[in-house]
Amino acid sequence: MKRCLAGLCLLLMLLSACTARPSQTPVTAKDDAARRAWLEQQGWQTEEQPVRTLTVQLSLAGQEDYLALQQEAGLPLADYDGQTVTRCTYTVTNYPGRTGDVQANLYLCGDVIVGGDIMALGENGFQASLLYPAENT
Repeated sequence: MKRCLAGLCLLLMLLSACTARPSQTPVTAKDDAARRAWLEQQGWQTEEQPVRTLTVQLSLAGQEDYLALQQEAGLPLADYDGQTVTRCTYTVTNYPGRTGDVQANLYLCGDVIVGGDIMALGENGFQASLLYPAENT
């Protein structure tokens, strides 16, 4: 009986994870190769392995500018507010005019890409949408 109850609790926990109903069509990327391939479709080239992968709980209150970046890229991050997601960070190797200090962050709920950004570190740093800069296409 205890095993059955424990199994039921585990099932309920799994079903409750990432329960948002996305407003856009979900993009599935089950592993690093698929995530990098999706970034490449957006115009980005990255190093093979992620710099960092961590689990975070989204708290998007007061993040209107960041949510605007997500909408610009067609990603449903706002639908996942309060959810626990995985952030995978990759080094970008082809950002126009910059080398070595640009990263792509992808937020995943399970295998679904729900958000992300391009970020330059250090002096003259910035944060932008995952859309490749139009003037360079």
